[in-house]
Amino acid sequence: MDIIQGLIQQPKIQSVDETIPTLCDRVENSTLISDRRSAVLGLKAFSRQYRESVIASGLKPLLNTLKRDYMDEDSVKAILETILILFIRGDGHDDLTRGWISQQSRLQNGKYPSPLVMKQEKEQVDQFSLWIADALTQSEDLIHLLVEFWEIDNFHIRLYTIQLLEAVMATRPLKARSALISLPTSISTMVSLLDDMHEPIRDEAILLLMAVVNDSPHVQKLVAFENIFERLFSIIEEEGGLRGSLVVNDCLSLINNILKYNTSNQTLFLETGNLPKLAHLLSEPISQDEVFFWNDQRIVNINTALDIVSLTVEPGNTVTTKHQNALLDSSVLMVVLRLAFFHNIPKKVRPVALLTAANMVRSNEHAQLEFSKIDVPYFDPSLPVNSTANGGPIKLIPVVSILINWMLYANSVHTFDTRVACSRLLKAYFMDNFDLQRDFLLKQVQLCNNSTNNVGDNAKENGGSNKSDKESDSDKDTDGKDGTEYEGSFKANLFEVLLNYDAELNLNPFKLFFTTDIFMFFFQQDHKYSEELREITRNVTTGNDLEDEEPLKAIQTISELLTTSLTAADIRIPISYLTFLIYWLFGDFKATNDFLSDKSVIKSLLSFSYQIQDEDVTIKCLVTMLLGVAYEFSSKESPFPRKEYFEFITKTLGKDNYASRIKQFKKDSYFSKVDMNEDSILTPELDETGLPKVYFSTYFIQLFNENIYRIRTALSHDPDEEPINKISFEEVEKLQRQCTKLKGEITSLQTETESTHENLTEKLIALTNEHKELDEKYQILNSSHSSLKENFSILETELKNVRDSLDEMTQLRDVLETKDKENQTALLEYKSTIHKQEDSIKTLEKGLETILSQKKKAEDGINKMGKDLFALSREMQAVEENCKNLQKEKDKSNVNHQKETKSLKEDIAAKITEIKAINENLEEMKIQCNNLSKEKEHISKELVEYKSRFQSHDNLVAKLTEKLKSLANNYKDMQAENESLIKAVEESKNESSIQLSNLQNKIDSMSQEKENFQIERGSIEKISNN
Repeated sequence: MDIIQGLIQQPKIQSVDETIPTLCDRVENSTLISDRRSAVLGLKAFSRQYRESVIASGLKPLLNTLKRDYMDEDSVKAILETILILFIRGDGHDDLTRGWISQQSRLQNGKYPSPLVMKQEKEQVDQFSLWIADALTQSEDLIHLLVEFWEIDNFHIRLYTIQLLEAVMATRPLKARSALISLPTSISTMVSLLDDMHEPIRDEAILLLMAVVNDSPHVQKLVAFENIFERLFSIIEEEGGLRGSLVVNDCLSLINNILKYNTSNQTLFLETGNLPKLAHLLSEPISQDEVFFWNDQRIVNINTALDIVSLTVEPGNTVTTKHQNALLDSSVLMVVLRLAFFHNIPKKVRPVALLTAANMVRSNEHAQLEFSKIDVPYFDPSLPVNSTANGGPIKLIPVVSILINWMLYANSVHTFDTRVACSRLLKAYFMDNFDLQRDFLLKQVQLCNNSTNNVGDNAKENGGSNKSDKESDSDKDTDGKDGTEYEGSFKANLFEVLLNYDAELNLNPFKLFFTTDIFMFFFQQDHKYSEELREITRNVTTGNDLEDEEPLKAIQTISELLTTSLTAADIRIPISYLTFLIYWLFGDFKATNDFLSDKSVIKSLLSFSYQIQDEDVTIKCLVTMLLGVAYEFSSKESPFPRKEYFEFITKTLGKDNYASRIKQFKKDSYFSKVDMNEDSILTPELDETGLPKVYFSTYFIQLFNENIYRIRTALSHDPDEEPINKISFEEVEKLQRQCTKLKGEITSLQTETESTHENLTEKLIALTNEHKELDEKYQILNSSHSSLKENFSILETELKNVRDSLDEMTQLRDVLETKDKENQTALLEYKSTIHKQEDSIKTLEKGLETILSQKKKAEDGINKMGKDLFALSREMQAVEENCKNLQKEKDKSNVNHQKETKSLKEDIAAKITEIKAINENLEEMKIQCNNLSKEKEHISKELVEYKSRFQSHDNLVAKLTEKLKSLANNYKDMQAENESLIKAVEESKNESSIQLSNLQNKIDSMSQEKENFQIERGSIEKISNN
């Protein structure tokens, strides 16, 4: 029955809270490597569901075991996989290590996702990942050990090691990077992983290098000199170039990270033969060998490649011109332009290509000249891709003309970034090249005056005569019947947009915005030749002499157009006019005089600014600002004299209202919502009409922010005072040169004056020294004369003093004789006191004898303590007798229980053996008591001997008392143990009685079951017999 009951009973299930610490203890302390490995695998099984417990209890044992068993590949693989799971498991309920492909845009390289990709998508790190990263980076030895694992020829170990380092870099980048750099061979080993035959290892190594290289110039240089560019381009070629997967983008991003903010690496990249590879890569979409189909990944790939080109020509570097020439010589500029003006390029790629071309021609006269010679086929970028591929004859247009046309007339929300990129490419083309700017404006003025609709002539005058006669003839041949619509649709003149009235301007308001932005670029005050460009634009007139119209200058025309557009449906139109006029009038007295020549315009503007309507706050504030800027730069000779103009506008507007309007414009208008980032215009937000929320040019924003105080306080200036123009940078440089010259002259004068001052001071010092010496000699002689007189008087006084002292000495002799007599009498008194002291010593000896008698009394007290000890021993004997009685009772009970429970002899025998053990302990205690009593008698004998031998020593008494106290304490401890043993005997007796009663009940129940079974058996036999 016991065997059946043992089989039926379920084994006890161990909880997780007990299992995990047990496994951690086995990982830490097991001697067999197989036991440690199996414990690690157990922790791995718990790592997903019980991440916190495994990290808290097992992280340190896992790392220690990794250090100890680094030679066992199976253990290393299991430990790395467990730590990696703990790292990327996530802090929530979802297991990020499983079913993760739906969350990632990257193909699965291995069993687990890339930690760096997970961080980019989650953008947060939980506290347990930080815990693991801190444990790994606490010492550099662990990171060095992980790097050494790359030398092991095991796929999983190398992959898990890379991913684990990715996780550490994503969590603690600075510590991880410094630990990696501290090992000299880590970078070269990491780069060598790019040559691994397993693609997952290679791909993860690229991600790890991206993280290690990022924002670290030192690591960028180390990686660049490991021939990494050639390796990455070979991987790109293996993956299929731009047609490749996300790995291609990772390689290009790694090149981007290596070159970012590192001029030396950029130069190395350009000088080591990488430009032909980059040009070949960029030319894949426009190659005629194979049709290139676009998808999102290929768009990302080519944009990343274009970003690499832009990185090598960052503005402001000393080597930018050299890099631009290298890109031009290697035909990269031509490839990028072909991409930008290829009709089959997606709309997301064209702006990036245009911006890249802008970086390659900016402030480079040679590149700008070559750029102006380029002709490109015209097409409308706002139309869908492939819609212009098969339509009509191809017309070649100078690149500058087509950029202007796209900037002004590519009227689609989806091409706004393309228009911005065209504007920036034009500015880069004109940057720091005054001849180009002047020729461009003159040709634009000529085209505006001619007012022709011939597309070919328009293009030739705009872009320059960069075609041969043969090409011109061929162009004329194409201007036939098929090209009339094309010629009529092509426009590329800025002055026509700026100075002509367009009733349909609401349909394309950004046409005016980009036009005014280009003119503001030309009119920059820190521009060296801005005055001449302003003069060319200012002298442009409109009006027809044949119709007896008075010709109006450009500013007057713009002012008239402004008054007609104040209530336009699109607020961008008046904002563009107003901001352009404010920018032009600021610091330009001639332009201000042109504006003030038409009083009717000023009156209409002033009346509009004072209307009681709150819908157009931005327009009213800008109108008020325009009137204030016009006053700030007006003069007595202006058509509207400064004082009269001041009285005219303050009578209606007022100084305080004007200042409050400027504050309102800054804090409560469209201007307050402006994003100061220049690149935000490429990806603007859209308003309720679907148009981008772009209202102000960056040049106007800069002007307003830099001169807000002067604009706000314009009406507070005295009208009788003439205005002061803004100091240009050239004037500041002149003033600095004059200041340096004056400083040099002042320093020379200071040196001369200092030298003369030093000479005079030296002479003055010499004369003063001579005067001091003569004065000192006079004082010495005078003092010697006075000293002689004083010495004579002193000698006389000394003689008198000697006589007086002689008399005193005689008196002292008599006094000493009397004192001698007194001392002799005192000596006799001291002898008598000595006899008295001897008597007192005798009395002290008697007191000592009394102390010795007290000592004997103390010894008697010790004897009394011995008697007490004897009484305690008697009590011990009584306790032993009680124990014997208990033993007898126990034996009787055992005999009775043996008769009652024969079937359970083994269990009862076990209890009896326990009781016997207790009895043996009691007997041992008796023996100890006897030994203690004997030891007591021995100590008492020694005490008598010590008393007889060393009665004069007080220390012996103290030692004996301490020994007696210790014996008393031991006796008390033994008594307490005896009591505890008695209690244990009673408890065991009670337990045995309870067990016996339980066993008896079980026997009774079993006997009852047996009887029932027999009755049932008999009934069954009767039934079977019947």
